[in-house]
Amino acid sequence: MELELKPDFEQARRRWDAFWRSGEQERPILQITVPRPGRKGVQRPYPARPDRDPGPQIEQLLAWAAEYEYLAEAVPCYTLEFGPEHFATFLGAEMYYHPEPHDTGWALPFVRDWDDAPIELKRDSFYWERTLEFIRAFRARCDGSLLVCAPVLSAGLDVLAAIRGPQELLTDLMDRPQKVQRALADVRRVYGEVIPVLAEALGWTERGSANWQSMYCSGRTSIIQCDFSCMIGRGMFREFALPCLEDEASYYDAVTYHLDGPQAAHHLEALCAMPGIDVIQYVPVPSETREHVESVYEGALALGKGIIRGADAALARRMWAEHPGRRLVFSLGMGSRREAEELMDSF
Repeated sequence: MELELKPDFEQARRRWDAFWRSGEQERPILQITVPRPGRKGVQRPYPARPDRDPGPQIEQLLAWAAEYEYLAEAVPCYTLEFGPEHFATFLGAEMYYHPEPHDTGWALPFVRDWDDAPIELKRDSFYWERTLEFIRAFRARCDGSLLVCAPVLSAGLDVLAAIRGPQELLTDLMDRPQKVQRALADVRRVYGEVIPVLAEALGWTERGSANWQSMYCSGRTSIIQCDFSCMIGRGMFREFALPCLEDEASYYDAVTYHLDGPQAAHHLEALCAMPGIDVIQYVPVPSETREHVESVYEGALALGKGIIRGADAALARRMWAEHPGRRLVFSLGMGSRREAEELMDSF
């Protein structure tokens, strides 16, 4: 496969495939983007707006993507989603868009009683049909330039919180756990219905796939998560969240887990015990100490997982010196191609 914005894509593909196959690497994966001279500062069109014509959004995307060089293992791609809770719309949720700071779309809770709200894929809904329409439109213009990626499919407890409300779901976990488990089973069934359709629409068999961190795989890859886990303890996480995460991971060849913040970090050990997870992506908060952030990364490595993190050249070199051969992915935005090439040559 050729990508106009990534002339050396086949070389990057081989490195990514070797990364997923084996924990022993000759150098870390480097996702390096460099702004092209004369760039105009076009903004990435996120989220995609289903209530608007996809045409101008596609042109904006192509203009944004063309403003960068994608070096080493950086792959130009775009996560086509209507908002972080896109998956909830497949179950019947409506979206609203908050104007600040990024016009982000969120799902409106609609479940008042689990007995009165059957969880099923709404194939005739505006959002499901629009998702497939947008995939066709974006691929028609973007194939050959960049990869169009699936929306983030936040399922499990996250999607129940989206359609029920976080506070109400917490109460249900205590007072109506059987109903929550039944709802989770239904979500898992819907997830299994969605994946084959998206795989065909996005051409995963022929083109491979990338996740929203631009991590490429010749097969199927995704980032799974349970942000709701920051509100529950270890026991409840193992009982309600882990079975869903294990089920989600089974649909992919390469899996990254999005661990969101220090309040979720106490689930790291349970997550690293999951054989279906390959890489941990940790998201620290501004108030977090550097020591705690580093302890999470070191903990994931000690428990046998790879990590992806933002870094500068010095941090990337130091971590590789401390963990040679391990699954390390560094995302780096650099000011010049020369600076990037110096880093690549240093490993």
